[in-house]
Amino acid sequence: MKFAPISYAPLWKPLTMKNVGDKVLKLAQPTKGFHTLRYAHSGESNFAVFAIPVSGTAELLVNKIGRVSGKVTIPSGTKYVWVQADGKWTLTRK
Repeated sequence: MKFAPISYAPLWKPLTMKNVGDKVLKLAQPTKGFHTLRYAHSGESNFAVFAIPVSGTAELLVNKIGRVSGKVTIPSGTKYVWVQADGKWTLTRK
């Protein structure tokens, strides 16, 4: 396991991001207004997505078990998105 300051998180450049397991993604700028986030997870266990503002507390957006898909709203001011997953996942910003 590797620990680093959150500011070292990779920049979320494409609108769609695919990965396996846990990941923190950095947005180029904090969100203004509300945006839609589509998600899909093909693991067997917990899948959680958090919105993290520049300052303040992380907000839980998704907390599901197993194979799931859906959409949620990313709150205004989100700078980072933190994914906890045991399998493959896809996130798409709109």
